[in-house]
Amino acid sequence: MRLSHQSIVAKVVEELEQQILSGDLRPGQRITEESLSKKWEVSRSSLREAFRILESQGYVDHSPRRGIKVAVITPRKVREVYQVRAALEGLTVQLAVEKNDPKVIGRLEKLHERMQRKVNQGDLKEYQKLNQQFHEIMIKASDNEFMIQTLTPINKLAKRLRAEVFVSPQGVEKSLRNHAALISAFKNGNSKQAGETRAQTVLEFGNMLESLLEEKIKTEQKS
Repeated sequence: MRLSHQSIVAKVVEELEQQILSGDLRPGQRITEESLSKKWEVSRSSLREAFRILESQGYVDHSPRRGIKVAVITPRKVREVYQVRAALEGLTVQLAVEKNDPKVIGRLEKLHERMQRKVNQGDLKEYQKLNQQFHEIMIKASDNEFMIQTLTPINKLAKRLRAEVFVSPQGVEKSLRNHAALISAFKNGNSKQAGETRAQTVLEFGNMLESLLEEKIKTEQKS
């Protein structure tokens, strides 16, 4: 069965996203339409549409003269993204708690237990996947479609930012404690506390990423 144009674009976006997140394509590396078109046997128009999507998500930069390059993440970019994310996710969690859905609490508790086991096993990669599911549940529980649509590209970009640095096990343990605080706020129906807890957590994580990235840049400049 022949794939539709949109399906081809989606596959190209997914493949390039994974290559950037894995480090196969490095920040600043040029991506040429001609080589990818031949390699994947896709049209230039499909590639250009995929590049536009990836650019909107912060994965690539496009310059008329220099073409397409993997976006270089700066400390300032991290700070700005996480400031916006903190404000929006804080409100999202507040709305979710106000919905008072016991099923949401149950799902969060089960995920929290699984994440704790993964940390104990040293499986931080699987922990990150579960962590993403944890926060997606809270976002969807807000039942605010506009908020969900607004946060989707922001969280895609946040995922790209996180890929630039290694987060220590200590950082993960702190994340787990914050999850426990969120679940407690959900149970108590304290929407304001839950929103403030989530906003503060996002800001703290953003500050940590910014500092780690600054140190990484300094180290690379010395070598």
